[in-house]
Amino acid sequence: MKRVFILGLSASLLVGGISSCRKTSKGKMANEWTVSAYNSEYKSTDGNGDVYNSTEVLNGSVLNRTSTYSPNGGVSSTMQSSTTVSAWTYTLAKDGTWSMLSNTTFTGLDSTFNDLTWEFDTFTLVETNIEEMSGVWNFIDNAGSEDFSKNERFMLSFLKGDFVNTRKEGNSAPVTTTNSAVLDGTSETMVYTVVESSKKELMLKAESTESFVSTSGTDVTKVLETMTFTQK
Repeated sequence: MKRVFILGLSASLLVGGISSCRKTSKGKMANEWTVSAYNSEYKSTDGNGDVYNSTEVLNGSVLNRTSTYSPNGGVSSTMQSSTTVSAWTYTLAKDGTWSMLSNTTFTGLDSTFNDLTWEFDTFTLVETNIEEMSGVWNFIDNAGSEDFSKNERFMLSFLKGDFVNTRKEGNSAPVTTTNSAVLDGTSETMVYTVVESSKKELMLKAESTESFVSTSGTDVTKVLETMTFTQK
C-alpha cells in the first residue's frame, strides 16, 4: 500500500527551520516504536471537479481501505480492500537519525484480458511489499519542556528508501522487483504533532494541503493522518 511512501508517509510539507531541543525531550522521543493504531483520510479534487477519496484504518493487524471515485456529473464507484500488516515499526535514535520498516501482504482477486477467449480471466493475487525508509529527525518548536506537551511538533526528513515487491498471480511463480530512492532530505518531509502522550505511547497527527495548476484548472489534495506509536 502506497501513499507515495507506504502507510503513514504520503504527505510532503514545507516547513521552517528546525529548533534545537533539550536532551530530556529527545531522550524520551528516541526509542523503538510500533504503530499500534492508524487512520488516514485522503481527498483529491482535480480542476475538472472529479473527486477521489480514500480512507485507511488499521484494525489489529489488518489495514482496511475504502476508495471512492466521483467524476463530475458521473456515477461514483467504490472499492474496498484489506491488507495484512506483519510489521510496522519506527526507530528514532538520539543522534537524530530514524528508520521505518513495514511488511504488508494483500490477498484478493484480479483479472486479465484473454486474447483467445475475449474474456477476462480472474485469478487470486497475493502481493507482498517490504519497505524500509530512513533519514533524519528533530523537533521544530517548543521542544524544551521536560515532558511531551500537546501540539509539540517534530519532523521526519527522508533520505533513503528501499522497496521490495513480490507479486504472485494464481498458480504462476512469484515475481519479485526491487527499487530504491535517494532523496535530499528537504523535498520529502513529514511533520507530526503530538496529540497525546504517556511514558510508552504517543498519539500523533499529520496533515497537509497541496495545490497546483494544471491544464484543467487547480488540483487540490488534502491528507489527514493520525497514528499511535507504542513502545516496543
